[in-house]
Amino acid sequence: MATSTVSASVNTEIKTIVAHRLQQAGTTANEVIRSLWDHIAATGDIPRFNTADHQAAGDDSEAFQRLMELRGTIPHNTPLANMSPADIKRELMMRDV
Repeated sequence: MATSTVSASVNTEIKTIVAHRLQQAGTTANEVIRSLWDHIAATGDIPRFNTADHQAAGDDSEAFQRLMELRGTIPHNTPLANMSPADIKRELMMRDV
C-alpha cells in the first residue's frame, strides 16, 4: 500500500503538551492521525471538537477558582505568583500528577 504524508501547522505550546500526553499514553502523533483518518475513511464521520467550550469551562471551574485563591496567598516574588492563568494551566498539564 502506498502512503502519503499529511502536514498541519499547530501552536508550538500545544504541540509540546500533546507530545507529552501522547508519550504518557504510549502512542505517537502518527498513530493518532492514522487512526483518525482510518475512522473518517471507514465511517464518513468527522469528529468535531469545540475547544472554546473546554477553555471556557476550565476558567469557571471550581478547581480553577480554588487555584486562583491559592495563588493569591503565595509570596509575590515566586514563579507561580507571576504566571498568567494560561501559564499555570500549561505548567500543570506538563506535570505527572
